[in-house]
Amino acid sequence: MGTLVMLMCILVGCFQAIGGMPPLERDLIELLEIARGRQHSTKNHRPSSSSSSSSASSSSSSSASSFSFSSSSSSASSSSEEEEVDISESGFPSISGPENFDDKIAIIGAGPAGIHMALKLKRAGFQNVIVFEKEDKVGGKSKTLTYRDVVHEMGTCYTQPDYTELYELLETYDAGNLIPVPGVTVWRGEVMIPGQVNTLIPVAQSLPENATVEDIQNAFLAAVNRYVTVHQQLFGNYSGELMPRPDENVFKKELNMTFLQFLEKYEAESLAQIFLQAHTIQGYGHLDEIPALYGLTWLTPNFLLKLLDPPPEEVSYIKLLSRGYQTVWEEIVRQENIDVRLSSPVRKIFRKGKKERGMRRKNRSEFTILYDNAYIYGRTEEFDFLILTPEMKLLSDLEIIDFNEEESALFEKMNHYYYATSLVDTTYGGRRGLTPQSYFADNVESKEDMKVWAKRDSYNSLVYNVGENYTKGLVPGAPDGKFIQTSVYYQFSKARPNETDLENELKTHIEDREEATVLNIRDVFIWDYFPQFSVADIASGITWDIFDIQGKHKIWYAGSSVYFESVKSVLEYNNLIFRQYRLPEEE
Repeated sequence: MGTLVMLMCILVGCFQAIGGMPPLERDLIELLEIARGRQHSTKNHRPSSSSSSSSASSSSSSSASSFSFSSSSSSASSSSEEEEVDISESGFPSISGPENFDDKIAIIGAGPAGIHMALKLKRAGFQNVIVFEKEDKVGGKSKTLTYRDVVHEMGTCYTQPDYTELYELLETYDAGNLIPVPGVTVWRGEVMIPGQVNTLIPVAQSLPENATVEDIQNAFLAAVNRYVTVHQQLFGNYSGELMPRPDENVFKKELNMTFLQFLEKYEAESLAQIFLQAHTIQGYGHLDEIPALYGLTWLTPNFLLKLLDPPPEEVSYIKLLSRGYQTVWEEIVRQENIDVRLSSPVRKIFRKGKKERGMRRKNRSEFTILYDNAYIYGRTEEFDFLILTPEMKLLSDLEIIDFNEEESALFEKMNHYYYATSLVDTTYGGRRGLTPQSYFADNVESKEDMKVWAKRDSYNSLVYNVGENYTKGLVPGAPDGKFIQTSVYYQFSKARPNETDLENELKTHIEDREEATVLNIRDVFIWDYFPQFSVADIASGITWDIFDIQGKHKIWYAGSSVYFESVKSVLEYNNLIFRQYRLPEEE
């Protein structure tokens, strides 16, 4: 193994890898270009969507799952904006929505999905929109704390190459600078490995002992090429996050399996370690458990190739926001004067026709919302149209809304994980990573609940302190100059964790693994995370069935639970809703 690691260090340049994803060697770049060329020459296997896909690729390369490997231009973004409402995208049905510009519209949840939807409605001409939020701040899972004059991301944290909608928002709504993220340190027992080297270990292990560096890089790029090619063959070019509904053959033969089974089918399982870093540790499930669709959604060819081959001027395509993610949504609310009712939990949503106590007026609006605020317990307001962004099954389980039979048949099948984030002060300890971001791969692969999966030293990530100065603890942990490390720790569970057990597991990890002392656990957030469906449900087409009922019951179902848990996903899903909805006629 020592020889293999040494070979891989030569291949990727260990010292460069410690500081981030380095430019690849020339022959590696040439292989990537071959992969791209094959990908571009592959025809879409679904002729019904090929014409629109081609158009979408050229005019909307800003989409989350774009297969164009060039950057989006401002003119392309403008073109996409103009077509957004008027042109129905092939592969998706047209949907209904608010019928008049003066309709009173309620949005439940002031997270990214809710605030972005409110923004789109306002830009479209709707002025009577109210957002209800149970917390005292907007942002949802975009939770940014400021401590020691440093921003700490407790929820949403990174941007990546497919986040074009977010990048467009950042041009107007200032959340600071985009800061390149240092590469990761992967911990395996007592061994610490640069993240990029770790991605190549399965490739090296699959080859004979006498394999050369060139053999390793060729095998790795061949696996990348197979993945990129089959992704393109199955789904072609498409705009946005959710691809048009595949044909039944794709459902039965390609999506009726786990993501690992899919990789094995196309001899791309040697990519498992790069996907562990880019997918599993982000909280999106183990490759041998999650439906293939989720992996294919997040790990697009565009994302994968740019992750591996950033241009010389880019240290890394993965970025942090210097003022924090929560600032984006706060700025939208502030600049657009969006009506957000903070500290206003919705207790019940009454639907027209339901005979509820106190709701006897015959010709009331479609929905009556019962909610609390700081001044009134049990206030009601009526609305013509409803947009739901929290997890749908949770809304039903808490009896906030009574879904009808059609809705319940879809949403009752959801499940979710739990991802806990803790902001912790520690001593520097005897064992520090090569970089300020660490992934504990053996903990991930153990599949034990509450294990620490990752940590991020916030300050040193933002200022890009890496290498010997970081590892030896020669740099302070914040602008205050103190040698105290403040980090965000991530712990994953399938069952809701007990908070005491969670804290004990975290302390044990810090003391035993990092040989550090816990000084203070400042904040802990336990997130309901990554709502999902089973392999069988995905293979039945449930994701597209949900979209088919959008607007049918005077409701748009949005947010992470209707497709995928990422900012990219919820923004692009909102865009898809608007592409398929025709605005009311001007009176």
